[in-house]
Order: sequence, then structure tokens, then C-alpha cells
Amino acid sequence: DKLKGIAAPGGADTGLKEAVEKTLAEPVIEDITIINAGKKNKADIPAGYEKIDGDLNEGAGGDYIYFAVKRGTDASRAINGLAVVSGKNDKAAAPAGFEKLGMDLNKGAGGRYIYLCIRRGKENAIRDIKVVSASKANPPAPAGYTMIPQDLNEKAGGKYIYLCYC
Repeated sequence: DKLKGIAAPGGADTGLKEAVEKTLAEPVIEDITIINAGKKNKADIPAGYEKIDGDLNEGAGGDYIYFAVKRGTDASRAINGLAVVSGKNDKAAAPAGFEKLGMDLNKGAGGRYIYLCIRRGKENAIRDIKVVSASKANPPAPAGYTMIPQDLNEKAGGKYIYLCYC
């Protein structure tokens, strides 16, 4: 009997090749959500997601806001690009090819309207993110990470908050 999805030497069945291409060896970030923990810092993290340390409104008042990520090995769901957009209102548009996530990262703190945008693709998938909090602008990124040069607390006061990824 021939097993479906298993390629035999010299056979035309490409099911195994497609499965291998779709699955990555190392976990990647398949999804990012934004958690609003309110003024009391209480929030339910969705099943399958991991909360990333770092209140995005640290020192600025407002709601406690966090990122949460879902990790997996499905290349077709991998996030391979992050961008941050800001504006005077909620109309800031995502860059071409990106999807804007719906929650203002400065929610309840005033300042600029700031949104995270994601892009999906299996090339150069993002494996981890970190939130960096500093008392001065443009702190160094953790070793091996790239920092997005946008203060997530822009014009809200408080700490300088940056998103880093690798």
C-alpha cells in the first residue's frame, strides 16, 4: 500500500515536500495580539498565547497594555515583518503589505495614536520579540535583536518604550 503524502524515490508525490516546506524546524511567531489589562493590570491571556513582559504605557498612566504572541512551526502563518505607525488620530495607515492591529498602543495615556502592523510570510520569519523600557531615547537593543526606532509612548510621557525582534 502507498501512504498518502509520503514521497517514494522517483515518485511524483510531492505531499512530503510540501509538508516540509510548510513546517519550520524552529518555532516562529505565528500571531501577535495586544492585551489591554485596564487600570488594574488584570487581563486574560488568550489560550495558546504567551504574554511578553513590558507594559507599553509604563510611566505614562493609562491602561496597562501588553503584547502576547502565539508561537508555532507553520511557515504559512509566520510573521516576517513588523512596523509601527503613529499619528494624531486613529487613521494612521499600515505600510503596503502590512496589516494594522486594531488597538492603540497608547490607549488611555494620551500622546500619539500608535499601532503595530504585521506582515506574514515564510521568508525571514520572526522568532521572538522583546519590549525595551528606558529613561532615555534610543537605548541599545538586546544582543541579536533589531529595534524599531519608534517610541511606543510617544508624547504620552513616561518611559521610552521600544519593540525589538529577532
